[in-house]
Amino acid sequence: MLNRTTPLLLIERDTLSKNAHSTVELTPMITLEEIRALRERTGVGLMACKKALTEAEGCTEKAMLLLRERGHKLAAARADRSTSQGSVFIKVGADKQSCIAISLTCETDFVAQNEAFQTLGKNIIELAFEQQPDTQEALEACIIDQSNTSVKDKLAELTLQVGEKVSLGSYTVLKANRIAYYLHHDRKMGTLLGFKGYEKEADDVVASDLAMQIAATPQGALEGKKWLSQPFLKEPSLTVEQYLKKHASIEPTSFERISVQ
Repeated sequence: MLNRTTPLLLIERDTLSKNAHSTVELTPMITLEEIRALRERTGVGLMACKKALTEAEGCTEKAMLLLRERGHKLAAARADRSTSQGSVFIKVGADKQSCIAISLTCETDFVAQNEAFQTLGKNIIELAFEQQPDTQEALEACIIDQSNTSVKDKLAELTLQVGEKVSLGSYTVLKANRIAYYLHHDRKMGTLLGFKGYEKEADDVVASDLAMQIAATPQGALEGKKWLSQPFLKEPSLTVEQYLKKHASIEPTSFERISVQ
């Protein structure tokens, strides 16, 4: 009987020929429960999990390392692929004075709509807001789950799971006296707006409209304060600056525009 605590057995057997011997290598039996458990932890397909567990001689932790390594290799092999699809994720602090945005990118819109992709994006933005890393590289090094998995390794796992390159496209932090934001309905573009002069709740509404204005303004027209002289989307007869003077006391101080492209 095979013992799971013995990773490799050499079994000697008699043959019908005279005094000949041969050896047969047997690996531990991998159970369906073990395969499913690994799939639950990584999201990778059953056959890939079975292969990794077999190569790891039944050790789940070693199998996870193997899967991550394959995810990194797949990402490297697809390094030249365009990742022009994905989603933007934004989180604003309760005091509305700090905000973080990330873009999570991939090759196709099909993967961008994948539940695992969206869940990872939400988990990364929560982690980023909690830990406030200084750089994108520092964010990728942060541990994101109880398995001691870094964001970078989690991206590799998802790359192996979906079969295409998944990467952290950008990481943006904005701090201001007060912040408003706009996220497009398809989550492919978002803007953060810092402003001062807040007096009433209606000012937040105007600031959100300004964030949407920035999203709709061509990049070249955003240099300096050019965008303030553009027609206001919700009231084209007025420029942005004129609209502000008429409806609010706020003054824009900074902005960031984030997209997956």
